[in-house]
Amino acid sequence: MARRRTAEQLTLPGASPCCPSDPGLDDVLGGSVLTGYAPAQRPPAAETRERAGRAANRHGKAWEAAVKAYLNTALAVLLVVWFTKVEPGVVQKRVRAEGGRWEWALGWGEKAAADYAGCTAAGRALAIECKSTESGRLARDEIRPQQAAQLDAVAGAGGVSLLAVEFRHVGRDAWGARQYLIPWRDVPWTVARSAEGLDEADAAPWRLAGGALFERLRGR
Repeated sequence: MARRRTAEQLTLPGASPCCPSDPGLDDVLGGSVLTGYAPAQRPPAAETRERAGRAANRHGKAWEAAVKAYLNTALAVLLVVWFTKVEPGVVQKRVRAEGGRWEWALGWGEKAAADYAGCTAAGRALAIECKSTESGRLARDEIRPQQAAQLDAVAGAGGVSLLAVEFRHVGRDAWGARQYLIPWRDVPWTVARSAEGLDEADAAPWRLAGGALFERLRGR
């Protein structure tokens, strides 16, 4: 005759020894029953930051690709005669490996220029820096000093110098994001808590729509 398992011996499918008992089932079955679900653990802070960093990088790349598509259209209608995407260089860095010894590894260097450089059909230099943020404010220090210096120099020489910024919905992908294309010297930076930044509400006059890029390339 087959032995009948007692409630103390009963374990639900998928359960593991680390899973907690379910008080509701205990009352019904008269014993401790292991469930298949352990309580959700909050991910470590480092893991949370890493995940957020990957998401930010993904959104940033998507926004850069969208700006590239606009520039390709401008190239097709002869408003731009040349442009290129500026990628960060690869450099060798010393890193500490397991056991405490030092090794050489390849890594991305500091980006030395704005995301896009080019030339308009009117012979004006072109520089565009792209930024994507999930908050309603873009910190100015996200633009590196050498990038700001390039944008300043191009604008000062009579070129087209633009900040392309995207404000995303929290927790969503890029769909529905609001995009703005602001002449660099017109960016309405404000100070909040001693730090300079751009609030989305202040960027409203430069919402990217229709032929906004074409107008900027024509100097309007």
